[in-house]
Amino acid sequence: MPDAGSLERLKKNVAGLRAAYLDLMRDSLIGKLNEDPPLPASKVDGYKCDHRDFGWDWPSQAPSMIGAKRMNNVRSECERVLATGVPGDFMETDRPAANGFPRVEEGRRTGCGRTDMADLRSRP
Repeated sequence: MPDAGSLERLKKNVAGLRAAYLDLMRDSLIGKLNEDPPLPASKVDGYKCDHRDFGWDWPSQAPSMIGAKRMNNVRSECERVLATGVPGDFMETDRPAANGFPRVEEGRRTGCGRTDMADLRSRP
């Protein structure tokens, strides 16, 4: 049986791996991972990290255009809901391209609810 110190180190390692995975998901969803060049309509010449962080350009291939700052906000809200044990479902309705984090975090909700994604703006 592991001692308390071993369990604490294991928890920190798991938390670190989870954070690294979510960082990777964020960077992949916004096109930062592969430095996805912006669409010409962005009026930005080439990939610029700070523009992608703030969502000031539109990636040409990435599934999300919201930028790292907003994606981090979606992530922190998912983590807050899970940490505080808010009952019910998580539904992200404003920015459908940001729904990568709720789907990743859904795996942590073992039997506590489900994650639904919807773009209510397109509904009549």
